[in-house]
Amino acid sequence: MNNPYLTASKCRTMYRALGRKNDDAFDSLKKMSELKKESEDDAPVAKLMTKQEKTELLAATQSYDPDNVNFDQLSFILFKGKFSPAFLKDYYNNYLHPSINHSKWSQEEAERLVRLAMKDEEENGKVDWRAVSKKMNRTEDQCVAKFRYMTLNRKKTNK
Repeated sequence: MNNPYLTASKCRTMYRALGRKNDDAFDSLKKMSELKKESEDDAPVAKLMTKQEKTELLAATQSYDPDNVNFDQLSFILFKGKFSPAFLKDYYNNYLHPSINHSKWSQEEAERLVRLAMKDEEENGKVDWRAVSKKMNRTEDQCVAKFRYMTLNRKKTNK
């Protein structure tokens, strides 16, 4: 399993990449990583990001290839450990990634989603939302939410 926390070698690598060789900064990052490990079980659900933090994350990711963003670095350098690398990755991939279609769902697109999901469920016994979302050029979260909305509305209108 991939360790989401900074190891000593990751800290050194990050600081070398940033051109910093300050041992105090390295030690503080290492301590932060250790504290994060200790408090993992007690950690509350990730805090919501402010508008400024979303803007900072978006601006910081502009310098990366959209599919190769270093979330460890962003978590501990930009946000000082406030958000875990996993949270930042999920948030970026579900809300900020440049390929995400944020436009309103058209009726044809919604019907296509329902057809794809039903077909996938018939063939595999369950819906593979990752595959469906790629075909729809939407996120998994968007597809699941729209599908649930569409199927609930169908049930209500059929009563």
